[in-house]
Amino acid sequence: MKKLIFSIAVAVLAFFSFSTLQGQTLHGQLHGTWSITKYQVKSKTEARSGTLIFQTDGTFMSEGILFGVKDGSYRTNENNSVLILDTSDQTSEWVASVKGNILRLHSASKTKRSRVYITLTKASEQ
Repeated sequence: MKKLIFSIAVAVLAFFSFSTLQGQTLHGQLHGTWSITKYQVKSKTEARSGTLIFQTDGTFMSEGILFGVKDGSYRTNENNSVLILDTSDQTSEWVASVKGNILRLHSASKTKRSRVYITLTKASEQ
């Protein structure tokens, strides 16, 4: 009887743990409006402004100096924490991490010379 109760408890715990993890995917955490708070190339920090808006349907829109006014689609590689932005004229890849209301992106470029780091703060939920 104890083994049965233990087995049921483990199954319930595993179910709720999996359900919680599903909501914590990178794709799920991106939904909303993000404002750029820091833009850095190599060790030089530059003043840039703009927003990224990620919709739940996999589309995004950017406004401001950094990306310009663009829209397109986005997807994630959850295994490598990579955000892929597709627009009509280019595809860019960013290594991404979300902690609380802070989104950190850095270009997935192989050369350090062109590596860009961006910090954004969540302005609103979608």
